[in-house]
Amino acid sequence: MASQHSDERGHGETTALVAGVAHEINNPITYVLANLAELERSCSAIDEVLAGYREELKNLHGDRANARIADLERKLDECGGLALAAELLADATEGAQRIRDLVRDLLSLSRAGERSRAPLVVADVLEQTLRLVSRSLTARSELVRDFQATREIEGDRARL
Repeated sequence: MASQHSDERGHGETTALVAGVAHEINNPITYVLANLAELERSCSAIDEVLAGYREELKNLHGDRANARIADLERKLDECGGLALAAELLADATEGAQRIRDLVRDLLSLSRAGERSRAPLVVADVLEQTLRLVSRSLTARSELVRDFQATREIEGDRARL
């Protein structure tokens, strides 16, 4: 009986540790995601402003503006332009979302000892599990998803 009590206490300590680490990761990742979304809005506004400047230069200087606009566009293209910025933002956002999802999934797994039954879709549980192991799987194999279960069932997500 003492062993079971010790195991339960150890699990509780592990759950508390995982919850603390998850909290410490989730706070900064929330800021990162919010800042990336704001940066994306800023890039869209910059693109719109640049289009306005191009039009005004053409209106003010006619055909003489085309050479200057082309020169400025070339400089922008040399550093990758706004298309590169949008691509980098999308990649960074996807990475930050993966971190957030992994932390959530690990937290869910750490609570495996807390039995709770709730409605769930097995395919969602499988996707959650695959996110946790996808890095190690993709290096060695090809993953093919063929989920047949689409109905909601009653079960314990963490234990599954």
